[in-house]
Amino acid sequence: MSGRKESRSVCGCCSYKEPEAEKDPAPPLSPKEGDRRCTDILCLLLFIIFFAGMIGLAGLALQNGDYKRVLNGVDYRGCICGTPSKLMNDGSCTEVEKGSAGSFVPGGSSMLGVPLAVPSSPDLSASTVVVCAPACPAAPVSSGPFEGVQLACYDNSSQTVFGTGATYSEQLDSLDSCPGTIFATTAPARSIAGYCLPKSAVNSNMTGLQMAVDKAVGAGTWASAVASLSQAWPAMLGLGFGALLISFVYLYFVQFCAGILTAVAIIGFGASLIAGGAFFILKANAIADSYDNVADSYSQDTNWQMSFYGGIALEVVAALYICIIVFMWRRIFLAVGLIQHAGKALRDVWGVVFLPVFFVPLTLAIAALWCATTVLLFSLGEIKSVDVPGVPSGTLRTFVVDDTIRYTLFVHLFGLFWATQFVQAFSELVIAFATTHWFFSPTVDGKRQIIPNTTLFACRTVLRYHVGTAAFGSAIIAIIRTLRAIFVYIYDKIRRGNKDSTFLRAVGCLCWCCFWCLDCCMRYVNRNAYVMVALSKQSFCPSTVMAFSYIARNFLRVGALTGMSTVFLFIGKLFVAGITTAIGFAVFTMVPMYADETSADYVASPFWPCLVIFGVSYTIGSLFMSVYAIAIDAMLMCYLYNEDWGFVDSESSAAIADLNSKASKEGSSSGAEYRDRGSDEVGERVPVAASDGRPTYS
Repeated sequence: MSGRKESRSVCGCCSYKEPEAEKDPAPPLSPKEGDRRCTDILCLLLFIIFFAGMIGLAGLALQNGDYKRVLNGVDYRGCICGTPSKLMNDGSCTEVEKGSAGSFVPGGSSMLGVPLAVPSSPDLSASTVVVCAPACPAAPVSSGPFEGVQLACYDNSSQTVFGTGATYSEQLDSLDSCPGTIFATTAPARSIAGYCLPKSAVNSNMTGLQMAVDKAVGAGTWASAVASLSQAWPAMLGLGFGALLISFVYLYFVQFCAGILTAVAIIGFGASLIAGGAFFILKANAIADSYDNVADSYSQDTNWQMSFYGGIALEVVAALYICIIVFMWRRIFLAVGLIQHAGKALRDVWGVVFLPVFFVPLTLAIAALWCATTVLLFSLGEIKSVDVPGVPSGTLRTFVVDDTIRYTLFVHLFGLFWATQFVQAFSELVIAFATTHWFFSPTVDGKRQIIPNTTLFACRTVLRYHVGTAAFGSAIIAIIRTLRAIFVYIYDKIRRGNKDSTFLRAVGCLCWCCFWCLDCCMRYVNRNAYVMVALSKQSFCPSTVMAFSYIARNFLRVGALTGMSTVFLFIGKLFVAGITTAIGFAVFTMVPMYADETSADYVASPFWPCLVIFGVSYTIGSLFMSVYAIAIDAMLMCYLYNEDWGFVDSESSAAIADLNSKASKEGSSSGAEYRDRGSDEVGERVPVAASDGRPTYS
């Protein structure tokens, strides 16, 4: 057989032009590849132009932004805490005494060393005055008399009160225009989102307190997340490299003991779900038992809900996970055979195993730069004056982010998705080239005759010819993920005004699932398209159509193998992410540096750092597991491609054919049914010997 007998259309409307019969293509990476050319140049140009704009945007944010506006917060006059006399708007600014890195002083004169105070009944329905302090008070002072305290007032004046014999609370209650602030508190206090909240009982409902906190913080959840992440970033960075190490060790050992690691990963992840659920439920019970007053319940009630319902959710997921594993156990270990065969290729082309070691730090660097630029973009908001209800001439400056910056953040988010997916697409193309070359290389004395430094040769080929293809494929995934993020943003806005709408929740869940499925399908199609780029030397679109054609026409023959391999690799990703996140949670809840409320690095909410750690470690695990995912997809595509063109009667084709037969028998009582069906669709497939026209190496 010298080539395919005809061209086929897909779904009746899309078609691709295959190589002509008299011009049999050489195997990928063969020295005889003389007709490979640059692909998807237009998309490469768009990629360069877009990221030139992203660099300009980052420069603008760096020049005009200040991360301390977001991380440190601003006082009631619009001044940034922790920076002396740095105005964000017109008007006088409170100053920091020389040598103090701590805080601004309301009123313009030093109050360092003098405890700040809060009234016994603060008006939580009105806007609050926010002042900066070096630290939250550590001892109660509300029962003592004033000895010289200057207060921040809503009307931007200041009132100095000296020893009158009155207590702090009594004196504050007598001042109409200076009702104080819950953030300059009479201790003991705890730091939440960078602000000091009183532990002592507050004679007000907790809804009012939460509203006051949200107003003062400005962005609410955003500021809480930024504050927690800013405190936890050193541990998060270390855990990111920890995930890199765990992934590399897992990937290395899976080449030699895929079966054992399959069992360990399956059992380990299931045990982690059960143990995690039990831990959160026990923690919820401990939180419930610790309630001692109303003020504590604001943060504790939120933590209780997150712990209790999170624990229940983990136990439900664990039950579903166990059921799936029980019913699919045999198929999972059947897929192990394909993984072990892919491991043979990775042992010969060992350089591809180290690709994630270079690309993961690059991805982490891109994510870190994106986070830094995002904070700077967010700080480009402006300070606006707000009237204080019930206070004549009372004004308050608040930090506002306009809509233009919010929309720019979505473009910036698209840039993150495109950049990280481009790195992954490039690595997948390199792995596809190296694996397909290994598949078609002849075997002499039991050893594959592959090009020396195959991985470097593949990198050079992709850089020279197919960078545009990587940009094209990654752009599609980036668009899908950006649309999903925009949908989540809009849905959250609508949901806040319709919290009790069951229909809205159902529609939102359905749309989110559709986006997720579309993302998964496109990533799978992209991987196979990259393999076809290596095989056919064509650009992204023809290769995608060709890959889709192979998948559609041979779905029943190889579906079980790819499906079970995907499950195995998914378990590996969860294993890496779960172990790393569990370590992170232990660090933030047990290490005094982050768990002690009096510590300067105290993390009030471990949820946000753990969420980021899970996402980062899952991404790192995905990059490592993608080595096997691409190798497996490349093996199957080469097997189907070889059947069509009949290049090689190879050991790889025989091994995959045997696995394919076993997988078919698992899904049907008659494996011949699948083989006959495949023959009916694509014609008889008989591999030919090398002497019948197989391209050879020079």
